[in-house]
Amino acid sequence: KLERVAHYRETLTPTVLAVADLSKGRALFNQNCGKCHQLFSTGGRIGPDLTGSQRNNLNYLLENTVDPSATV
Repeated sequence: KLERVAHYRETLTPTVLAVADLSKGRALFNQNCGKCHQLFSTGGRIGPDLTGSQRNNLNYLLENTVDPSATV
């Protein structure tokens, strides 16, 4: 898991993130994460609401998406 996080950290540079298609990210969230998690009052209520999470912190996002139960 640490290798996967390191890979994505190297791949997702500020330049790559600056041109990311946010609508595709939203669609991916709705298709996968949104079944259980809410974001801005949209989505499921099984998992925690992610609205206030550190979505602008790449390390936080990678650690929580690659190994979501690590900090439970």
